[in-house]
Amino acid sequence: MPTDINWSTWEWLLRLSLCTFIVLRIATLVLQNMKPSHLIQMLGLALLMLNSAGAGFYWLEPNVHSYANGVWLAFTTIATVGYGDIVPSTPASKIFAVFIVLLGYAIFSIVTANIAALFVEAEEAGFERELHADIRALTREVACGKNFGAVTIYPRHLDRINLDKQI
Repeated sequence: MPTDINWSTWEWLLRLSLCTFIVLRIATLVLQNMKPSHLIQMLGLALLMLNSAGAGFYWLEPNVHSYANGVWLAFTTIATVGYGDIVPSTPASKIFAVFIVLLGYAIFSIVTANIAALFVEAEEAGFERELHADIRALTREVACGKNFGAVTIYPRHLDRINLDKQI
């Protein structure tokens, strides 16, 4: 088992900080290429994070005797449930748990935002279609020379009109 290695506290902290830097860098690169409505990709990223955290707990925590227990500890840590059946006991696993909780909050909020975006996208598309229809109707009205408020606009005068000016 990898926890039988006798590293000093500084070695643990340096190795843990290196692992943290690598995980944060990978997460940053992945999240930069995500679009707001990629729910399936975000769920895949959440599962990858859960499996990686399970492996991390299996490696760092002496009370975790199987990979499945590591994944269980990762799940209860990410969900901030903390049933108490398995808890981090070494300083390295406690620090790892802190990072897992913070990453869990970030992933959970992104997944929740993606679910909300799915509901908003359909409504937004309807509003956009209505807006484009209104713009086309107003363009036809102006091009035909209809009465536009108190001023009648004729097509031959369109090049002399400042459309930014309030009428």
